[in-house]
Amino acid sequence: SAIYSPTGGSVGIGFAIPASVAKPITDRLMRGESIQRGYLGVQIGPIARDWVAPLGLENTQGAYVNSVTAGGPAERGGLQAGDVVLTLNGEKVSDSSDLTRRVGQVRPGDNLRLEIWRDGRRQTLNVRSGTRPTEAELNAGETAPGAEPSPGGAAAGASVGGLTVAPISPTLRQRYDIPANVNGVVITQQGRGDNRVYQPGYVIMRAGQRAVTSVADFQAAVQAARASGTGVFLLVWTPQGNQPVVLELPESE
Repeated sequence: SAIYSPTGGSVGIGFAIPASVAKPITDRLMRGESIQRGYLGVQIGPIARDWVAPLGLENTQGAYVNSVTAGGPAERGGLQAGDVVLTLNGEKVSDSSDLTRRVGQVRPGDNLRLEIWRDGRRQTLNVRSGTRPTEAELNAGETAPGAEPSPGGAAAGASVGGLTVAPISPTLRQRYDIPANVNGVVITQQGRGDNRVYQPGYVIMRAGQRAVTSVADFQAAVQAARASGTGVFLLVWTPQGNQPVVLELPESE
């Protein structure tokens, strides 16, 4: 254990590693084994309370998958951005920290049975755990935050849910430097509300519980959310990474 001591004396704050976590590691070290942690290759986050209704969930338990590492164990096992991991090997996942801890405790090569929520229904995936890369390897593999897209003049688009969006044409993909594997509809004019998420050049990849492949898909998700009296849940690509957000809808377009 350790104490927090900015002045050299105790201020009453201590840190400790639970014995249930430390003992398996010390036992393996004493046997001369190296410590290798399980690895999925995902960016995950907790479920916010205002996401529950738009996603059709029962509560905030689970881990939301913001993005999946290309070529990693999760992608090979079929996990996708926008999935919610509900259980791991038959036991409920309380939040993203719980999933991270439990995956780290398995051995590389172990099979992980994940129950997920996708497109409004439960599904089961079997993912073989990989070996967690070193911190240096993880940092080297991360994409550096990109610059904000250059507007280059406002592009035409349809007004949906208070946002102006358009299909991703080759011209818009080049203008906003959108990666080839990012699909959806692109925001073409400054949006209302949270300006960090509704910037020109950002891409709405998922709306509600489904992937967006066209403006019509986005319109359908907005109409369904308005009919149910909720905001519409979005997964938005930005140069800094995927961002989940609930779009509160105007009373009328």
